[in-house]
Amino acid sequence: MPSPRRPDPVPLKAGSKTLAVAYPRRAPGTRSPHWSWRMAFKHPATGGREFRELGRLSSDDVVQTLVDAYRKVDPSAIKEDGSHIKTVGDLLRAWFYWQEQRGPESSARPENQIAERTLIAYRTCARQILDLGEEIPLRNLSKQDLLSLRDRMAEVYAPRTVNANIKALRQAVLWGQERGVQVPTLNWRTLRLRVNGYTNRHRTPTHEEVAKVYGSMRRCGLKLSLFIAWKTGARIGEVSDLTWADIWEDADGAWVTLTGKTGSRRFPLTTGEVREIRSYQSEGARDEDRLFSRHNYKNASGQLVESCKLRGVEPFTMHGLRRLMTDTCLRRGVDIGCYAVLLGHSPAEALKAYRQPTVDDLRGALVKIRSKAQEGILPFLARRGLTEEEAIALLGNVLEGAEEVEGTELRVLKGSSRAGGA
Repeated sequence: MPSPRRPDPVPLKAGSKTLAVAYPRRAPGTRSPHWSWRMAFKHPATGGREFRELGRLSSDDVVQTLVDAYRKVDPSAIKEDGSHIKTVGDLLRAWFYWQEQRGPESSARPENQIAERTLIAYRTCARQILDLGEEIPLRNLSKQDLLSLRDRMAEVYAPRTVNANIKALRQAVLWGQERGVQVPTLNWRTLRLRVNGYTNRHRTPTHEEVAKVYGSMRRCGLKLSLFIAWKTGARIGEVSDLTWADIWEDADGAWVTLTGKTGSRRFPLTTGEVREIRSYQSEGARDEDRLFSRHNYKNASGQLVESCKLRGVEPFTMHGLRRLMTDTCLRRGVDIGCYAVLLGHSPAEALKAYRQPTVDDLRGALVKIRSKAQEGILPFLARRGLTEEEAIALLGNVLEGAEEVEGTELRVLKGSSRAGGA
């Protein structure tokens, strides 16, 4: 019996570039009438030649199987305009491949890298969504599609897991939209499930509100986590993972090392803040010991919300403290690059996701734009031992016609007049 004719290799091209080639490897056997195929390609990261088995395929299935196999290697390389990303499955694979290029072992710049545990969390979310919603088309993606996907996930997973998956899918959709993938704009907040009787509150507290809650709480782990998040703007996951070795001092001052989804970074502390944190350290505690018991802080934001209610403060979550630190840094003139390093964000992400300008911010911007002397104001105040807040209070008293002016304030005003006359 003559041997079957060997089929021709099947290339996968993107324009003039050949991404991969499928080669027939074994002739049909007694169990299958089809040839066995193998994909050969140049790995986009290492540049080395690699192979993937495609299995026994009919001639009609070779092309599609080759495309599907190469998408798992480098989904974003098939088409840069996103035209081959048509379903939720296509999008998640391309998005996760991009995330892998930012992993801790990648060659990406440190500020663009993500921690290994974040990559694992993204992988878990992507797999859980793919199990139930891989074939949902993106071009006509509707709220009803997402609600149906959410309800299917809710039958299998806990509400927190469902919310994490929805958040990951939203990140993937925004990533795709920035790269030309056609996805309708949707309201994602309405998709979140209620967890333990409360929903996340997107509210930024004031420092006075935080001080009121902190000052009236009994000494406990929640109070310490509130203090650290308040003073550093750290994510609750970063706070809950702290060990005593992460609170340290050197010739340059006191620091706390925070490790989160963007890797490790150090945040400066005052000596008073370090003393407050160290006051919670028990005798005999080792450097490698955690500040908190992990199981007690999975629901730290929920506990904080309840504490706010008991004290008559409008509830806020731990993440509200992160937004508070962001606004404080930016409103007090911290350089955006320095802020991004402190908070573990890129400058673009900092401005896009966290900045919440008020009317006072906008009016203040006008003053800075119009005033030629703006750069000299802060040194002028510093030489007279005044902070911005003290200067504002002083000027407020004068402009409001206060009958009495304290001796210190009068001396500052006279000095200002002499400087102006000169």
